[in-house]
Amino acid sequence: MRSFITKPLARKKGHILLVEDDALLASTEVRLLKKLGYSVTLVPTGEEAIEEMDSSAEKIDLILMDIDLGEGIDGTRAAQAILGSHDVPVLFLSGQTEPDTVDKAGEILSYGYVVKGSGLSVLDASIKMAFRLHRANMELKAKERDLRLFSRAMESSGNAIAISGPDTRLLYVNPAFLKMWGYSDRGDVIGKPAVRFWQEEERASFVVQVVNSKGGWSGELNAVSRDGAVFTVDVNTSIVTDDGNIPVGIIASFTDNTARKMADETAIETEARYRNIFDNALEGIFQTTPDGRY
Repeated sequence: MRSFITKPLARKKGHILLVEDDALLASTEVRLLKKLGYSVTLVPTGEEAIEEMDSSAEKIDLILMDIDLGEGIDGTRAAQAILGSHDVPVLFLSGQTEPDTVDKAGEILSYGYVVKGSGLSVLDASIKMAFRLHRANMELKAKERDLRLFSRAMESSGNAIAISGPDTRLLYVNPAFLKMWGYSDRGDVIGKPAVRFWQEEERASFVVQVVNSKGGWSGELNAVSRDGAVFTVDVNTSIVTDDGNIPVGIIASFTDNTARKMADETAIETEARYRNIFDNALEGIFQTTPDGRY
């Protein structure tokens, strides 16, 4: 048996899937939920609750789940099956208060436990709390997802990236940084002053001052690798602030431009060599355009 109640007595606050096998209790619970402003879909078994979640045309905002559903799977097993594929708050509803029953419900990711017959105000408060907890959980998951994405982006970046704290000691470096500076273990880098990785530590310290006063700096610095080799990098830095806009560190990205500088220097040397040949040639040399113009 399945019953659909779609007209709450007050403004609709959400749609609740009520799983209750006792017809008399179900009628009372539906009336209370309607009075609180919710629309309700009623099913009597755990199996039908799973089917309803998988096929319902209307979004289910919360499940009010009885634990003891008679024959078939109980409420905790039904909740487990549903939560395996749906992110929806589950609020358990039961007439039992024995520790075993409460513990059994606590093993499931639920948002509360309401004793049947607790009254309208308790039911209302429990549902509101379940919604608040679910929203907080969703926000936490979104932040964790963003952090994982940020972490993967930092780790896979082709540019070397480093983050230092307010004391300029390194808190994080990505694999590209380790490769560029010739290190294999982050432990050899983390906690070290950032200025140690530059040929001119005084200039690097000045850059830190500029970043702290202006919020960022871009330019060129000569770095020193683990084996002492000097190489030139393009540096882009910016200050990192907390939610209160208080500086908490510096993030910097680095691109090795040694090859480009060598190519530029070679091009300059080549141009100077040919200019010298032209300027000191014993015979006249001139250059024309394809149409013969000088």
